[in-house]
Amino acid sequence: MVGNEIHIKLKKLSVGYNAGRNKRTIIPCINLEAPRGSLIALVGANGTGKSTLLKTLAGLQPPLQGDIEIQGRPLHDYGRPELARKLSFVGTHYDMHSMMRVHQVVSYGRYPYTNIVGKLHETDREQIRKAMHDTGIFHLRDAFVGEISDGEKQRVLIARSLAQDTDIILLDEPTAFLDVRNKFEVLHLLGKLAHERQKIILFSSHDLQIVLGTADLLWFIDQKKIIQGLPEELVLKNTINELFRHSEVFFDPEENEFRIQRQHKFTVNLKGTGALFKWTQRALDRLHIKTGSREGLPEITIEEQNGEIAWIVSYKEKTQRFQALEDLIKYLYSLGLK
Repeated sequence: MVGNEIHIKLKKLSVGYNAGRNKRTIIPCINLEAPRGSLIALVGANGTGKSTLLKTLAGLQPPLQGDIEIQGRPLHDYGRPELARKLSFVGTHYDMHSMMRVHQVVSYGRYPYTNIVGKLHETDREQIRKAMHDTGIFHLRDAFVGEISDGEKQRVLIARSLAQDTDIILLDEPTAFLDVRNKFEVLHLLGKLAHERQKIILFSSHDLQIVLGTADLLWFIDQKKIIQGLPEELVLKNTINELFRHSEVFFDPEENEFRIQRQHKFTVNLKGTGALFKWTQRALDRLHIKTGSREGLPEITIEEQNGEIAWIVSYKEKTQRFQALEDLIKYLYSLGLK
């Protein structure tokens, strides 16, 4: 549940790079706010400045212009130890040494709270145990990093940031290189942490299909501007498709999926309901066959009895029955339709 309390505020912020006299602005004049208890996805094409913005927010590189406020205070007013108790940054799992044990990596999250020699107290150890429990990796606590999967490594890094106990967590591509199951599980975990602990969790991602179903807010980078909104609102306003304006890819809001613009070779009539209809239609579309409802076209009816699926084609007073979708499509092409 997105809260009302604003914890991050960007005022006329410009991000990019300063190389001597050469200043390269990637995103100018950003004005945004991030409320507590929100999972925010930063999305945009490659090279649009997602990582640059995250590093600037984390204090890892200076802004070119403007202000960043954390809990009402300018970012530059925070010393490093104090900022480390407010904000944590999760990079890629390649930053971890393969011979480190999981609990050692997670324990590094307590560095803002330990003394100069890094001695852990019982309260620190309890935070570490809790972070591993909450991310589902406690059973891996003694495993070497090199022995665990990519999805588990990502959970280790999230656990480290939880052990750091900050109100704000920034993550750079946390689902990159993960399989579909782990992508969903990691984002579900982040959403749960944001909502239950009233944290701001901001992550960059290329996985728009997954992000649309998990994030509370989108920060959408397009043409050096950031548009903020609910995922559903940006879909309805066609903002998502602006990212693909010069591409054959488009987002179909009715099907809730990204698709390719295809040139259809001929049209057939398709009758059916539910998943059988949808997946048959998808197969036909992928193979350049359009579905419609006009007289004189081959008519396909889908039937299911006792777990058996059949596609029945009626055309020119002739009826054919197929048990396999592949055979149906071969037959349709054999008709020589245009």
